[in-house]
Amino acid sequence: MPNSPKPPTRTIFTGVPSRILEWLVCLVIILLCVGSPPPGINESHYIPKAKSVWDPTFASGNDLFLKSNDSHFLASFFAGQLAKHFEFVEVAWIGRCASWLLLCIAWSRLGRALHIPTVVRPLVLLFWILLVRYGHWAGEWFVGGFEAKAIAYPLALFSLAMVIENRWSIAWLWTGAAIAFHPVVGGWIAITIMPIWIVQPNLKQRIGQQWLGILVGLSIAAIGVWPALAGFGSPDREGDISAARIHVYFRLAHHLCPRFFDTQRWIAAAVTLAMFGVVTYVWLRANPELKCKLTGSWLHRFKQLVNDPVGRIVAIALGSLVISLTGWLIDSIGFVSGHNTTASKLLRFYWFRWSDVAVPMAIAVMAGSLLTRWSFNPELFQLSDASHANTSRTLRDATLKDATKAGSIRLCLAIVVMSGLGYVHWKSQDQDLISPADRWLLEKPGPFPVKEDAEYQSDPLPQRYRDWLAACAWIRENTPTDSLWLTPKHQQSFKWYAQRAEVVSWKDVPQDNRSIIEWYRRIEEAEDPAVLSCAPPRKSDGSIRSWTTDELIKLAKKYKFNWILIDRTYQDVPPLLESKYPIHIDNRNFAIFYISDFLIEGK
Repeated sequence: MPNSPKPPTRTIFTGVPSRILEWLVCLVIILLCVGSPPPGINESHYIPKAKSVWDPTFASGNDLFLKSNDSHFLASFFAGQLAKHFEFVEVAWIGRCASWLLLCIAWSRLGRALHIPTVVRPLVLLFWILLVRYGHWAGEWFVGGFEAKAIAYPLALFSLAMVIENRWSIAWLWTGAAIAFHPVVGGWIAITIMPIWIVQPNLKQRIGQQWLGILVGLSIAAIGVWPALAGFGSPDREGDISAARIHVYFRLAHHLCPRFFDTQRWIAAAVTLAMFGVVTYVWLRANPELKCKLTGSWLHRFKQLVNDPVGRIVAIALGSLVISLTGWLIDSIGFVSGHNTTASKLLRFYWFRWSDVAVPMAIAVMAGSLLTRWSFNPELFQLSDASHANTSRTLRDATLKDATKAGSIRLCLAIVVMSGLGYVHWKSQDQDLISPADRWLLEKPGPFPVKEDAEYQSDPLPQRYRDWLAACAWIRENTPTDSLWLTPKHQQSFKWYAQRAEVVSWKDVPQDNRSIIEWYRRIEEAEDPAVLSCAPPRKSDGSIRSWTTDELIKLAKKYKFNWILIDRTYQDVPPLLESKYPIHIDNRNFAIFYISDFLIEGK
């Protein structure tokens, strides 16, 4: 077993009620930090996809994304089954509550393995959430909307708790479950705990003891790995277009390619790394018995570090940094050597994802360990052994009482500080009724503004948002379920509200190579000057202009759609097509047009 400090003997709450209270406090913290209205930034993407997999009648109009490979089988299964019986908003909230509660339970279990007291664990969780939110490098999060990784991360925390306790057979089962839900998340976590397992004594003997757990864990992991690998079965390249390059350098560069990371994110990552170094130094100073052992070769130092429970979390964070450094080197070498296609095939696996979560977790855990030591064992910092020997019992008791009081003050001060930080974070968020998935719609109006209706200027919802909801509601109620739509580029919730198929959507990039290449052609490439892409057309100077009627008909012929949802802020002149909406309805931002089969087929 790793060397670990004795758990504090004084606690404010004990027993099962304290666990339930702790879970509820953590749940409230999560709700206040990430509890925005659905759909979340990825919920509008994954939940309709899950429903389409398990309900073929949903949006059956040959949507490119909905018909593409399903890479997250288990999450898709659960969300898809729920979507058969509940509306999308209800599915999102059910999934959120389930994944958040699972995270609270998993975090509590990991905290107990690390000997962090009940009253401190919610503070550490809040600190972790805030560190990830403001200190990430590549846009990763571990708690938020309902999707595969929202379940994978809690399962990974259960695995880490077992790693801390040297219960490796069970750890492999939890790790396999995390991989099954999200292969990338679970896979990187498995890689970072592997060195800890290898350096433990009697490796051959442990393999003989744990082979069944390893085998079952691998079998569970295969449930998620096999569907994900199926997406790479089709060719990566078609002509001059590479699916990997589209993924890494075009659509998801802000997650995958450090050359394209925002300057703000580089600064945030540098601050997080500096904080990691400082907190690690302070933590080692507070654990002199560990610090004195960290000498000799790197392997010896690593072995000594992972003999401490918190040290194992630090080692995992260091492993995640090695992974990110490797990803940065791959990108740099690919750029310098000109082998960008090879580099992009490797960079597709999110090399920067785990460090965005693991490094803040290590900082928060070390901070929680220090707070525990200073608050629940204050005598360690007040009297040395020598002073105990030469001090009367009355004086020792009085000093211990003062130390206990000082520890309580430190704990209360930490609660006040973290509550203040949490409140500042909560107030900094958009406290309105706009879901994260719809904020892009409001942030990206076109060059032709529309006048607000004076009658609704006092409404808390912007008119553009109300008009979007109204147009989607009309589509859902008045158009065929198998209709295919050309939709505005600067939105990502058409499937969520209208529940109809789209020719292409910027947000809904598919997961398999063949579909990614087709998605790129639809969203960006104009193979023939006479046939435009589905992106808004532009003038010779690069500025956006309106669609012409002929252009829309040519697109309809190419992609076999009849319905068009027009964003009026991008279209100052209406096309000469059959107008379906608005009629007897005031909608200043969006309009719906219909192209008959006669025009498409040229009959």
